[in-house]
Amino acid sequence: MRMTAAGRSAEYVATTPAPARRAYRLIAGIARWPLLFAPCLHVEQLGPGPDGGDRFRMWVASGDDVRAWTSTRHADEQALRVTFRQERPSAPLSAAEGTWRFEPDTAGTRITLTNAYTLTTADEATATFLAGALERHNADEVAAVRYWAERPEDLDDLMFSLTQEILLDLPADTVHDLLCRGAGPRVRLPGRRLVLSGPAAPAPLRAHTATWSVTDDGARSRVLVRHDAALDPDAAALGGGPARARATAEEQLRRSSLQILESAGAHAADRATAR
Repeated sequence: MRMTAAGRSAEYVATTPAPARRAYRLIAGIARWPLLFAPCLHVEQLGPGPDGGDRFRMWVASGDDVRAWTSTRHADEQALRVTFRQERPSAPLSAAEGTWRFEPDTAGTRITLTNAYTLTTADEATATFLAGALERHNADEVAAVRYWAERPEDLDDLMFSLTQEILLDLPADTVHDLLCRGAGPRVRLPGRRLVLSGPAAPAPLRAHTATWSVTDDGARSRVLVRHDAALDPDAAALGGGPARARATAEEQLRRSSLQILESAGAHAADRATAR
């Protein structure tokens, strides 16, 4: 970590035998971040930014809490570089920005992740804590990039989406309220939408998120569930390949959605009986 007149900066460097462009595309494709980076729960793209980049909002798990912020980023595929800047950092940060660079070299690719930030406080204990947290965070993110970039499989064979539509004999507000009450990280979005992410994805998955949308359908509710998942490459190989592993995972996810809604329905019935 370095301190400058403008604030503080940090740099994390690693190498990978993977091609630079393959590694770059993992960072450039923000829609897949919740499947790549464990703390990331959900990303929503917000359209073009004021300076030619694109804006997005990201939700991440932070202990038992969920934090969110909006950033602007610029992805330059020719230079293999992605820059980002938080629009309104929360205290103790007053500014935060960074750059990913992917440079081909004799070992494959040199990955450099740099951060620049300023603090709202001069307290050195806070600065030391944040510097350590940033170092761990950067190490985890670069390790995730290296893991996926070094896999021989086509990522499109390992990552997939699945959508279910389910009718439930309960009002939409009741269903949404019950879904919000469950355990695990939850991202509450406008329009009775909710993103759920469990602490660990079941085999043969490595990562999984589910986006639930609940709407009125007369006296009933219509529930739309979108599962986004990444297969564990090693489990897929042991299970007969990605196609067979995906079929197994899809069946598990369908059953899981139905079990969650059945549990919600049973809880609603118990509450009604208790009144």
